[in-house]
Amino acid sequence: MYRLAESLGSYSRAWKSSPATVWLYVDNIFKAAPSWVSRVPLLRHTIVGTVLYHEIGHHIHAVHRPVYDGKENVAEDWSRKLGRQFIRQRYWYLMPVLYPVSYLLNLGKRIRKLLRRRLTPQS
Repeated sequence: MYRLAESLGSYSRAWKSSPATVWLYVDNIFKAAPSWVSRVPLLRHTIVGTVLYHEIGHHIHAVHRPVYDGKENVAEDWSRKLGRQFIRQRYWYLMPVLYPVSYLLNLGKRIRKLLRRRLTPQS
């Protein structure tokens, strides 16, 4: 559980006559990022979108498509799916650059994971 003052966003389900709501705490979102990020549209949209889509993921999980994999895991999955879709639609012209960069980053992660496994002592 996070304190609301430190939270980046929150979701509340519909209750009685109140509709479901998503709250984004923009000050906290940008406090966690370097100051120059807000000047680059792709990065700015990505940072806000990650939190927004995470909270929307909670709504999708609660109302439309319940999946029993843990609330946070499901919200993160939706955040990735919705974020990718937004980037593809809004920044379609960057796809020839973003796909190879994404591939190289994922390859680097896999190599790092493999090296960690090989370098850690086994008991």
